[in-house]
Amino acid sequence: MEKEGLLYQNTDTWMPCPGSYGFVSDLAEPSASCADIRLSDCWCWVESQETAPISPAMFSDFFLPHIAEVVRPFGLAYWGCCEGLHDRFPFIEKAIPNLRAVSVSGWSNLSRMSEMLGKRYVYSRKPTPAYISGEHPDWELLKKDVRETVVAAKNCNLELCFRDIYTINGDRPRLAQWVAMTRALMNC
Repeated sequence: MEKEGLLYQNTDTWMPCPGSYGFVSDLAEPSASCADIRLSDCWCWVESQETAPISPAMFSDFFLPHIAEVVRPFGLAYWGCCEGLHDRFPFIEKAIPNLRAVSVSGWSNLSRMSEMLGKRYVYSRKPTPAYISGEHPDWELLKKDVRETVVAAKNCNLELCFRDIYTINGDRPRLAQWVAMTRALMNC
């Protein structure tokens, strides 16, 4: 893809992973020509939801070395989607030195992830979409989810990626209401 000029530089409004923009100053400025772009100029997104049921040691021994090899040529890496990571993050961190952002889904221990990520990585939190979907949003659960995130990630570089919302029953204002609620809870 590099030789044929087929890469695009995903360091701006392109989403290099599910729900996050690629804005970053640690990679080359976006190039006007695709012919000049290398993997080392780009983000890579990798996840391993299918390995969630296996032990962290087995994951580290059998899957992670192959995933790390794929990630190595890229400039930066975003890890995760919906899998829990609190039990295997130390293995991931060691294997992938160009890691920059980590998905923290509801299957992760939010506080433990905060301790491990600190300011070194982006704490990319995915709120639970079921609470806002369907006929009637559950505002108490939505508030609880955001509060727990804000408390857990207070010393982190937090980003919220609200995704996988498949139906809002035609009620678009509920999305604006969620944003207003979240801003208030974050003291924005």
